[in-house]
Amino acid sequence: MLLFACAPVVETMTEATPVPSTAVPTATPTPVPTPTSKVEILEPEREAAPDAQEIPAYYQLVSEPSAVPLYAFTNDNGVVEYRTTGVIRTLTDDVVTEETWAVFPADETGALAGTNPIDAAEEQPGICDPLDMDALRIKKRFVPTEHTGHLLDSKAEEPSYLVYGVFSGFEPAFYPANENGQMIPGGLPVDTDAVVVSPYAPKQDPKKDGERHLSVFIGSESVVAFLAVDGSWEIEHVFICSTGDQGRYTPRGTFSITNQYEYKAMSRLNGVMVYAQYASRFYGHYLFHTIPSAGQHKTYLPNGKQQILVAEYEKLGTDVSHGCVRMLVGDCYWIYRNCRIGTGVTITDDVGPIPPEKPALIYEEPYMDGNHQYGWDPTDPDPHNPYLQLPAYADALLVPTLKPNASYTARPTYFVPASPTPTPNRTDAPSAEPTPDPALSPEPEPVSPAPAAAPAEAGHTGL
Repeated sequence: MLLFACAPVVETMTEATPVPSTAVPTATPTPVPTPTSKVEILEPEREAAPDAQEIPAYYQLVSEPSAVPLYAFTNDNGVVEYRTTGVIRTLTDDVVTEETWAVFPADETGALAGTNPIDAAEEQPGICDPLDMDALRIKKRFVPTEHTGHLLDSKAEEPSYLVYGVFSGFEPAFYPANENGQMIPGGLPVDTDAVVVSPYAPKQDPKKDGERHLSVFIGSESVVAFLAVDGSWEIEHVFICSTGDQGRYTPRGTFSITNQYEYKAMSRLNGVMVYAQYASRFYGHYLFHTIPSAGQHKTYLPNGKQQILVAEYEKLGTDVSHGCVRMLVGDCYWIYRNCRIGTGVTITDDVGPIPPEKPALIYEEPYMDGNHQYGWDPTDPDPHNPYLQLPAYADALLVPTLKPNASYTARPTYFVPASPTPTPNRTDAPSAEPTPDPALSPEPEPVSPAPAAAPAEAGHTGL
């Protein structure tokens, strides 16, 4: 048996090589940003402020109580400024989160004139310097006090004062005042015509309220109707007229109405006897009257109404009469109804108020005949007047439309055939007017014997 000696086995320990780690590190969460709120400041809007909103005492409310307030005041330079209330809204994410009320500049219509609020503490209401009123003709209701340019309104329910004063660079005016003769700070100027008698008014004061006076101003071919109110003359109406041409003199001076006629024979015009409506005599053979009427059956008033001389109507406002004062039918009717016998009349060469334009004629039937010779005066209040079916004409009447009288019905005129005459210069007819109701132009019927018109007078020089 063989025996072998074996070397002992020795275990050698070696350090293991590290194996790279494959583990995933823990992720840190990324924070989600908080959404940013959308904030928007809107432009100011004009709105009524809450009752708690403080408004300066010198602001004068000039709008209707139910409307968004519009205020005005006179500043220290004499300029009238306007203010209104409004709100600036702040939206956060389209939701109103804040409302700021303030006063803003405005124009005279109330529209915002700026977007920056007004700091009322920085505004300076104005106070005028009083002036003497020696050159002014003050209305009777205003009584001077011991203070310069200071007036007491004797007709006011409570003591009310005015002061006549001026700001540098401005025309003098009347302003609200206190009892001590000083302008109320920021007060608005008062309409001078409400305090001072019109420069066109008669020199003599009226005898009693309600009295009327007619003044004819040849320089402007206008007639002014004055009404006595609180002891002074007020302009009630201004009318267009025609006075005498260069060869036919209209008398100047002071007269009074002595007679009145609904329809009257006048005298001859171009060899033809003519008539006039609503005539008011003021001196001798001189009258206020309408544009002359001619044509067939002219002695019958309903026919005469449809037969004013178109060419003479177009001359109204120039000096073409034979001495009388020609006027529109509606204006003569107003005098006929409102100026009784004894009403004073003054005629002067002076220039008075500019009168309104005469209404334009429509050059077609039924407004006038086919030859453009005879027609209606647009202001005639007779219910058969076709112009009254057109609102533009009816709205301009001074008097209501007359009621039809069954015993005195207007009829179509049998126009006398005439050779065509040149069409005079005229205002273009209104466009797109509605067609008059045929019922207003009944079928022709025989003309009954005409009632006699007032006869013409020998030696008449008017017309």
